[in-house]
Amino acid sequence: MSSGIVLASCPLGLFLQGPKQGIKYLLTFFFILLTIVLIKMMKKKYGVIQVGADILRQKSLSVSFIGRKERAIIKKMQQILRKTNGLGLAAPQIGERKRIIISVSEPKESQSRKGQKFYVLVNPKIIFTSRETDKLEEGCLSFQEPEIRGVVERSTKIKVKALNEKNNPIILKAENMLARSILHEIDHLDGILFTDRADPRTIYEVVKRGKQRREKWMVGDFIFFLLLVLAPWF
Repeated sequence: MSSGIVLASCPLGLFLQGPKQGIKYLLTFFFILLTIVLIKMMKKKYGVIQVGADILRQKSLSVSFIGRKERAIIKKMQQILRKTNGLGLAAPQIGERKRIIISVSEPKESQSRKGQKFYVLVNPKIIFTSRETDKLEEGCLSFQEPEIRGVVERSTKIKVKALNEKNNPIILKAENMLARSILHEIDHLDGILFTDRADPRTIYEVVKRGKQRREKWMVGDFIFFLLLVLAPWF
């Protein structure tokens, strides 16, 4: 094996062969790394994992005790819900295979969270569902790229047994939108998405406008600019 082949097979060897070759290597490495980071950013929305990720199809694990890590997860979920004005979130949606969900008490009528309560449910288990159901349109924070909605039929009243954030066992009675939100989030813990339950004829994609579209263009423009900068080195 010649010394030239050995030198070319390592980053230091590229610099020894010439500064331009070394800079070319570093720029290539940087571009690949940046592309990976940008792709990961596009796969998330406000820190929420988007559909297509394996964890959204996996069953979550029971929580034996709500400790420091679990409280940190709960805090992060609450922050995301405040930022997105969402009605509920499950731990798998932020990359944690733990049976933790948070649902908001009432649907939002404005951008304010005043008068709304966050229900933290750990290891939730449905113990009662009403025969009465209704059909309403649902969305999901994990269906934002693109945003998908569809009509799902669910029970209007439920009872759920769980632990709260203080490790205390509770039984929660919920109805209407709160019941729907809890059922939606518990589905996430079992790897079930709302599109699995939705009437296929009602599923549609929301047309993107404004800020979200601009964000996509900004990422695309940035990658194009990098290609223009790197082109002379190749």
